[in-house]
Amino acid sequence: MYLANNILAHALRNVYWVLGGACGGKTTLAQHLSRKYGMFHYNADEMMWPLKQRASHAEQPAMARHFTDWEEYFGRPADAYAKWLHDMEGEAFGMHVVELIRLGADKPVVFEGGASAATIAAIAPHRRVVFLAPDEDVVRQAYFEREDKDDMYRLIKTLAEPQTIIDKIRGMVIEANHRQLLEAQQAGLAVFPRGMDGCPEDMLKRVEQHLSGLRPDPSADASVGAAFNGN
Repeated sequence: MYLANNILAHALRNVYWVLGGACGGKTTLAQHLSRKYGMFHYNADEMMWPLKQRASHAEQPAMARHFTDWEEYFGRPADAYAKWLHDMEGEAFGMHVVELIRLGADKPVVFEGGASAATIAAIAPHRRVVFLAPDEDVVRQAYFEREDKDDMYRLIKTLAEPQTIIDKIRGMVIEANHRQLLEAQQAGLAVFPRGMDGCPEDMLKRVEQHLSGLRPDPSADASVGAAFNGN
């Protein structure tokens, strides 16, 4: 079945999109928008596990793939590992769309996660989309310091060559961030850089000025979201 972009755009008219590379501050920004403007916060990474339960080997082979152990999972060559992550993101997008349409029927939704910049640019007004772009120093320092990576880091430390794996993952993330930034620029999306000495409050202000149609929730705490934690 094929759905034209204008149909998807109408169905997703209540969705705001927070895209960007790892360590750009997507989670903190989405949480801030959700609380201040009364939106439903849709975290694509957190949804991946339940969505994997719906995946089939025929339709979503990357999502349905099983690994024998953690050595196999983390020990893959960087290019194979990166391709699998990219394929999973693409396979999951249709599932995300179904959930976003359902949730957006009742209230605005802020989506945060990975998605093709070209795809989002084709189905969403650019004033509803932001792309957060961290520099390499932020990734090198913050990636494994994030709370959501604690379990991964501890697990990697139990494997045969932990430092090799850590260096490989950092390199993959930096390369993926560069690729995604180029795609966002080519798609004409609004890009908000994040450096080590950046001002979180300034970024929040600029993002809110860019996004159209925001209406503060009278019951919300407008002070929430003052500091970026690197997610």
